[in-house]
Amino acid sequence: MDGRDGGDFGDWMLVGGRCRNLLHNDIVVLCCLILRAVEMIKNERQYRITRAQADRFSEALNELEGETAEGLGLHPMLFKAKKDAMRSQLADLDEELRDYERLKSGDFEFGELDAVSEVPRLLIRARIARGLSQKSLAGRLGLKEQQIQRYEASEYASASLARIRSVAEVLGEG
Repeated sequence: MDGRDGGDFGDWMLVGGRCRNLLHNDIVVLCCLILRAVEMIKNERQYRITRAQADRFSEALNELEGETAEGLGLHPMLFKAKKDAMRSQLADLDEELRDYERLKSGDFEFGELDAVSEVPRLLIRARIARGLSQKSLAGRLGLKEQQIQRYEASEYASASLARIRSVAEVLGEG
């Protein structure tokens, strides 16, 4: 499950041991908090779901704009924080949608892919610049020194993407 399945969250929520009716925008806020697990739209299904969520979020924000803190029984600072959070979430969703639409139109710098071929050498150079031996890097990763030696000898050809990411994270920490 990718967090963008568009499930129905209903209109009720258990709050303080009691069930209470949620405002429409409360439901949208909950949905968008769940959606934040996905960092980019990767396919048409996610695009459609994100578009629908953004539309619902926009409607809920418009409804909230017509309300007052007092009318909702909220402290004015909490009301402002809620509106600001909703605006921020909507802006994030809109940015994801624009980015996907831009990519779908073919707007991509394919030269950026050349950077992938530089990753193995960058990892080796970063290890040396950090003053780490192959043994100390291996220790930080929970590997044997021989594994780092093999990775570097083959310029990480046998390493998984997950392993390359973990090496990069360790080297980035310093």
